[in-house]
Amino acid sequence: MAANAQEATRRRRTASIVNESISSMTLVAPVAALLGIFFVWPMADLLIRSLRTGGVRHIGNAFANYESLVHDPVLLLVLKNTVVIA
Repeated sequence: MAANAQEATRRRRTASIVNESISSMTLVAPVAALLGIFFVWPMADLLIRSLRTGGVRHIGNAFANYESLVHDPVLLLVLKNTVVIA
């Protein structure tokens, strides 16, 4: 008799844990989907586009865009001023 009561208690606890996990996931899933759609996807797209040269479909020297930024004297002056002011 005591074994049946313990088994029933264990099943109720397990069911409670499963229900809590499911209800937690129903709250987290929409937030994760929205973050993925409106933050992660655009950031990944920008990263991929920044590594392309010659247009959207052309893949060339991946770091040529960044190399041109490092050698641009105006950008270096702006970065220096930003660091000094900050």
